[in-house]
Parts: sequence; structure tokens; C-alpha cells
Amino acid sequence: MKRANLLNLALFITIITCFSNCAENPKERVSMETQDAIIAIADNTTAKELIITDEYPRELFLDVPKPYGLTMVEINEIMPIQCMRKIAQGYYAVFRSVEGGWFYLGFESNDSGVFIAKNGWYYEIPVQKTDFSNLIIGESTLENVREIDPFGLEYISPYTGMLPCSIHQTIDGFFVEVRYRNGIVEKIIYEQRDHVMSNYILPIDM
Repeated sequence: MKRANLLNLALFITIITCFSNCAENPKERVSMETQDAIIAIADNTTAKELIITDEYPRELFLDVPKPYGLTMVEINEIMPIQCMRKIAQGYYAVFRSVEGGWFYLGFESNDSGVFIAKNGWYYEIPVQKTDFSNLIIGESTLENVREIDPFGLEYISPYTGMLPCSIHQTIDGFFVEVRYRNGIVEKIIYEQRDHVMSNYILPIDM
């Protein structure tokens, strides 16, 4: 195994451990000075490609316990935040994967003024609502859906062990829910929601 791969593996294991060991409830007593220092790097004009130097394996954003519920300070201790954007809803940080994808992590303030990670979105190829229009009910398969968006959130039924549905976020502000029967597309539901992460992302990051 190449040295770079070994380093990525070691980093991946370390970060998984950090996520797993963090308390389920966010710490209320954090260093506000540290949080203010992180917020101070917010820059809405410089391209993320010019700011971010650190890269992480995509599995960190897909297959491990998500960082939602952790404070901004806790996230920064695990993965140093290099790119921070200020938006009306609060802030979001941008991270880059080794594979060339991007992970957006949104933060909102609680009643104590502590910024908490609330939602996230990972993509390598931007997906639009119309990309799902060629799916055929009763014919298209889960694999066809994965060809459109390989990073959708898939829910497996605890009763059958099969996929009842997958959820996909699009860059034009839609949640796309695809339901399956025996691996075949049974229904597609499109919902335009305010809290879709792509609605918060600045044009410079799309």
C-alpha cells in the first residue's frame, strides 16, 4: 500500500473514533473565543479551490457517524475548517474529498449562541431534478438511480432487508425520494423544500 493511502487510512480511523466518542448532545460550554476565531475566517468571495488544502476520504462524509449535533469548535478540532461562508441561516464550512468531491456542513446558532452542525451535503457531480426524468416506473432499477446520483441516502427496510427508498438532494433545491419494490423503481416524489442544503450554498460554491 502506498504511503499516501496509509496516511489516509490512519486519518480516516482517527476521525471515525473522534466522531464516535463525542457526546450525543452538543457541549453548551465551549470557548466562545475559539468559536469567534473560527468565524473570523469567513470569506464569501474567494473560491474554495484557492482556500482548501486538506483532503479527506469520501467515506468520511458518507459511511461514518455524521457530525450533526457537534459544535463548530468540536468539528474544527476533528477537521480544521479552512473554508467558511456566512449566510442568512448562519454559516457553512466546505471540505474537499480525495476523490474530488465537496462536503458542505451547515451551522446554526442555538439559544446560547453556540453554532451547531445541522445538515450536510456531499456531491462530486451536481445533480438536478431533471436528471431523474428518464427513470421509468416499473422498469428502472436501483443501479439506474445510482448512475444518476451514487451518493444518495439509502434506507433499507428492517423487515425485508431491501431498499424501500433513497433520498437525493439536487442543486436546484429539490429533495427527490425514490421508492423501490424488489429493487425496481416504484414511485418518485419531488419536493421543493427551504431546508435543502443546496438552497443555502452561495453561487461561488456551486
